[in-house]
Amino acid sequence: MNNAQLSFFYEEILEHEDITHALEDLKLGVQHESRIVREGAIYGLASIVAVSGIIDPDIIDILRTLAVSDISPGVREVALDELWYIEEVE
Repeated sequence: MNNAQLSFFYEEILEHEDITHALEDLKLGVQHESRIVREGAIYGLASIVAVSGIIDPDIIDILRTLAVSDISPGVREVALDELWYIEEVE
């Protein structure tokens, strides 16, 4: 898969995997060298929260770390937006 395809796969990961496996894959995805892939993984993490209704502390920690320290301003912004959304749902 190229980076765009991998990003899309991560965004729609729950159509292909159960939550447990998806979370493990997404933890790898947020470490990918491509910002596009990291952004897709962030959307995938947020979809886990939306579908399960469970706010997993691991997901929150990952998003907070990305929102503060990712090299890409776009990734930081996406992570911050998803954190804001999750906190609104809480």
